[in-house]
Amino acid sequence: APKGFYLSERSEKALKGVDVDLVKVIRTAIVDSPYDFVITEGLRSAERQEEMRRTKKSQVKHSKHQDGLAVDIMCYDENGNGTWEHKYYNAVAAHIKKIAEVNEVEIEWGGDWQRFVDAVHFQVNK
Repeated sequence: APKGFYLSERSEKALKGVDVDLVKVIRTAIVDSPYDFVITEGLRSAERQEEMRRTKKSQVKHSKHQDGLAVDIMCYDENGNGTWEHKYYNAVAAHIKKIAEVNEVEIEWGGDWQRFVDAVHFQVNK
């Protein structure tokens, strides 16, 4: 039987105001994702971005989150526990990138960045 993950109410709420193409990719990807995940953040206010910078969770003054062009996720392991282990993000990211490609949506994964690796971050390039 397929895993059939789905986005929680909290994840759907976090997708409000996010680019329609990115939302479509995420909603499609969750269903047969190798691991379950939630959306922890989508659209972000300027105040929230400043807080993220102050706490060193972001290095940019203006984030794609503020334009509704990015989402952050949290993966779950096989036992349903939230995890920051890279193997889960690598697997989920490969899956999300494949779904984006099939749907002809150009996305970028923060895990591919050199200077500031941000494995939870996905953004659409528009």
